[in-house]
Amino acid sequence: MHWLLRLYPRAWRERYEEEMLALLEQHKITPATVVDLLIGAIDANLNYSGMVEGVAGMVNRLRTSVVMVFCAFMLFGVGWSMLQRLTDPLNQFNAVATYHPEFRVLFDADFVAGCISFLAFLIGGLPVFFISLRRAIKRKQKNVLIAFWGRAIVFAGKHPCYGGIGELASCRVCIDTH
Repeated sequence: MHWLLRLYPRAWRERYEEEMLALLEQHKITPATVVDLLIGAIDANLNYSGMVEGVAGMVNRLRTSVVMVFCAFMLFGVGWSMLQRLTDPLNQFNAVATYHPEFRVLFDADFVAGCISFLAFLIGGLPVFFISLRRAIKRKQKNVLIAFWGRAIVFAGKHPCYGGIGELASCRVCIDTH
């Protein structure tokens, strides 16, 4: 079994090889053990940094995962918002929806799913946003504050309901409310 441990990175072997050999001496070696060691070697070669991460490393990985989920949702939101422009011009969309009612059902189902996803994003993201904003204010990080307010101003300026570029009442919310 010593040959299987040679597949692990040098830093990993320096730290864990003796312990792993002792464990393997006490354990009956089965094909599942060999497969497990091979998968572990692949994982160690891809992910082992040689440092003990501890709680701080786990928190950083969790934080990175949360940020990646929010970034992925933002990309979904861009595509979803473009799909909502499908009804523009409205009279053409209504003509298609008259002949193909399943199209309107799918469009409305997508709209509802997108709204629910957006609300879930807000519920999960607003606490992160406010904590980040509070920390930036506390630490007087002007570059972070400018980034927060800059994005809010850009969003408000591009949405037709807020006086930005574009026709008034061209979005679905505007059509329903005006």
